[in-house]
Parts: sequence; C-alpha cells; structure tokens
Amino acid sequence: FDCLKRKGYRPRTEAHDALRIGVTGPPGSGKSTFIETLGCALCDQGRRVGVLAIDPSSVGTGGSILGDKTRMQHLGVDPNAYVRPSPSRGALGGVAAHTHDAMLLCEAAGYTHVFVETVGVGQSEVDVDKLVDVLLVLLPPGSGDSLQAIKRGLMELADLVVVTKADGALLNPARAVQHEVTASLCMQRHAVDGWKPPVLLCSNTDRESVGAVFSEVLRCRDHFKKAGRLTQKRRQQNLNLIWAAVLSEVTQRLPAVPSVASKVREAHAQDVENDMIPRVVAAHIVEDVFRKLLS
Repeated sequence: FDCLKRKGYRPRTEAHDALRIGVTGPPGSGKSTFIETLGCALCDQGRRVGVLAIDPSSVGTGGSILGDKTRMQHLGVDPNAYVRPSPSRGALGGVAAHTHDAMLLCEAAGYTHVFVETVGVGQSEVDVDKLVDVLLVLLPPGSGDSLQAIKRGLMELADLVVVTKADGALLNPARAVQHEVTASLCMQRHAVDGWKPPVLLCSNTDRESVGAVFSEVLRCRDHFKKAGRLTQKRRQQNLNLIWAAVLSEVTQRLPAVPSVASKVREAHAQDVENDMIPRVVAAHIVEDVFRKLLS
C-alpha cells in the first residue's frame, strides 16, 4: 500500500494485459491443486504467474495457518511464480482488505496471470468478482449440500463452473453434478452479452484437462473484450473499490474524532436501563456529524 501511495507511481503498461482470474469453491474442491497444475503449465510456457491465496483468520487471535503455499509445492518454488498467502483478518466476502493492492503490485512486477483464491464459499463470498476479469467456481463431486449453499450467490456471478476430480471412481458422480448444475443455471441464469457460463469437467492433476478449462477462460476473456464488457467491468470495479476504501478510512478514523467519541460515550452512559436502540442513536450521531460538515 505504501508503494502504491508513492508520488509518481504508475503500474507498468503491460499490466493492462494481465489476466485476473478468481478461483472459488467449497472446501475440498481442489482450488489449490487446480491453480498449481495450471500455474506450472503456464510457467513452463514462459508466463509469469502470481497467486494471492486468502486463508481464514482466527476470531480469537487473528492468526492464520497460511497453508495454501505449502499445498503448492512445485509452483511455490518456480522462479516464474509468486505465491502469496494472506490472512483474511476478519474481512468478509472471501478476500482480504488489501488483495487488490497486492494484485496491482503483481501486475506492475510483470506477472501476466494473477490468480485470486478465496477463503471458501458461501452466499456472501462474492467480493472476488469485484477484483477479477473471469470468475471460476469449482465444485467437487457429490457437492449437493455445497451447491445449495452457493447457488443463490456465486452461481449468479460465475463465468465458468468447473466440476473437479472428474476421474476414476468419481467420474460418474462428477457427471451427475455437471448435469445438476447445468439444469440449475438454465433456470436462473441468462446469457450476459451473449455469454452463457459453461459447466466443465476437470481432473485437477491432469494438465490436459486443466488446460481445456483454461482455453475456456481465454475464450470467455476474449468474448468480454469484444463485447466491451471487460473494460466496463474494470471501471466499475475501480469505482466500487474507491467507495470501499473511503468507507474503510472513515470507519477507522471516525472513532478518533473527539466530538464523535464523546457523543457515543454520552449516549452509552445515558443507557442506564439498557433500553437504548443502537441504530437510532447512531443515526442521530451521524446526522449531527454531517450537519456540521455541511454547515
């Protein structure tokens, strides 16, 4: 963040050609394995790959295991790759507060493909879509419960759905999930700018299988570029990020403003019988702050 704030800092021109890919899915869907297989293949082709993996943080201590880099044993030591595990530190939405800053630095350093791996999956973990060009949702075979948990959230945003571990004894269960998801998407999703999310089968450790998924990622990216959606999406993402940063700064600084802090203490002290409605009190305090700012 300090680097981004330096006077005269600008991302390199090549950064505009970097492909930002979001990878999310329930635990056990093989997100890290998928990224490592694809990342190693890209590095072998002379590409430079950045991976920003978000791990959940402890509610009590704020610590995190940061195990994603350990899982990516080959990609983590490749000279053309940079794997950065980061704690979520309480941030909701599946990504960390400064993931976008880290992404910009990766692009400025010349990484051509930047992957963002989310904490997990859920109806509210949709913030990754506000950072990336193409969003992949990974589902493991037999993921009925996981599918129920996400289909009203991420399934509405997914650009591609990938049923993983589609090999051996899990091939038929994977095909069953593929048919179920395809039917679900037909009912709830309409083509956006002519793009309808495909539902693909993939074996996470097989380069050919993962490569076929990446070909669809490139086809999706090219389709969005041609339709003008990619440029529009990045502009909207920047606007959303500006507002998010403004609100974050206000949230951090407002408690340090003496007049605001005193009003909160006064309101809390008057709540002798514990019948105060916090939202009503907060509304009065905010109205008073804005009245002074605008006067």
